[in-house]
Amino acid sequence: MKKSEDYKKIARLFNDWINMEALQKSPNTIVSYKKSLKIFISDFLIGYKAMSSKSFLSSVVFSRQTILEWSSWLLSVKHNSIQTRNLRISNLISFIKYMSTIDLQYETYYIGAADIKLKRQAPKRIAALSSKAMEAVINAPDITTRKGYRDHVLLAFMYATAGRINEVLSVRIKDLNLRIINNGNSYVNFMGKGRKRRAMLLLNPIVEQIHKYILLFHGGTPNENDFLFYTMCHGQKSKMSQKNVALLLKKYAKIAHEECSEVPLSLHSHQFRQTRATIWLKEKHKLPTVSLLLGHEHVDTTMRYLDITEDMIAEAARETRSDTANTIQPLWDNDTDLSSYFNFT
Repeated sequence: MKKSEDYKKIARLFNDWINMEALQKSPNTIVSYKKSLKIFISDFLIGYKAMSSKSFLSSVVFSRQTILEWSSWLLSVKHNSIQTRNLRISNLISFIKYMSTIDLQYETYYIGAADIKLKRQAPKRIAALSSKAMEAVINAPDITTRKGYRDHVLLAFMYATAGRINEVLSVRIKDLNLRIINNGNSYVNFMGKGRKRRAMLLLNPIVEQIHKYILLFHGGTPNENDFLFYTMCHGQKSKMSQKNVALLLKKYAKIAHEECSEVPLSLHSHQFRQTRATIWLKEKHKLPTVSLLLGHEHVDTTMRYLDITEDMIAEAARETRSDTANTIQPLWDNDTDLSSYFNFT
């Protein structure tokens, strides 16, 4: 099929599909179908991607890559909710499915599109703390006491590593590689989700604290299999529980709140992880790097709960445009007569 005629067949299939669905679906569903396809073709492909009738290729239009790009565009540019985005994607996939039943050449497109997972609604985000609030929390324990020093190092370690609470509490002495200060890198090996290990760099301030803590709580010849942070149970060193940490956070949140009103009384361990990650972003670390440090497999996971401000997004966009402005060429011709062949009204 000639390139200039590819869109005509798609337009005919779309109109046939709408007419068929109108016989068995509610008017509201038909309106939803038309709106979704109009946004995909008119707003995204023609308006945003500057596609023309001459450059319309179904192999590109219905590719997995294009649909995923549209998915991101719906969220970042159109500011659709997760539910609305899912509806738009589902409606497009329904149309591609119909096309595959009419012509087998579209079956590959349907298989690729149907494999796209719909996003789940993000849970209510727990807010990150300000640097001032985090400092107040970490310094809340009385470090002149043995237990207070342990709690101080635990809180500092949670923040410094941005580890999940179970990762932090699962660290054993053997998971630490503590170099002499200023003599090589120190790091901790975390056992993350799916039993995947990752190394997290430890900077000198926390290394110094851990050295002192180990000497105080584990002695000069520590057992490498002992948990770094532990509680005593029947005379044995046992892994500290998350419930124990929750009680500590409640205690120190109350103390820190008196010094800094920004500290929430309902302090959660996850806020240490969020705060550290948010600071990394403000320090100009790239989002993929932060995602890797957090042990996330996908950047989308990182974006779901971090406090990424509009200024940070705008700055990232400016950097991206600056980096690519001289290398990217327009993909589509500037011709917008394409939408007239589709019955979106």
